[in-house]
Amino acid sequence: MNKETKADIQKIINNLPPTDWEEIKIIAKLSPADRVKRGIEKSDKQRKAHQDKLRQKYPFLSEKEIKMKALAHFTSVILSENHPLNPERIDEKIAKIQRAK
Repeated sequence: MNKETKADIQKIINNLPPTDWEEIKIIAKLSPADRVKRGIEKSDKQRKAHQDKLRQKYPFLSEKEIKMKALAHFTSVILSENHPLNPERIDEKIAKIQRAK
């Protein structure tokens, strides 16, 4: 690790809020399996919260479209150009509906 990387890491550590330090202390006491479980639970909460925001913002999208848009947000999704759930096609649908308003 070079000096710049170490300095960047130190800067991040120095700027962590107290709540993050409490979280780190809690996680440090967990078993590896419980750490993974906690990470999955937090990831699920984030995904569901993002889907809820998308549902409010785009009530005209189907549940499949909402889930694909959320998946595209958190990962890199590769679907054929013509696939109806391709995130770009969903974005086109959103733009078309918003233009019609």
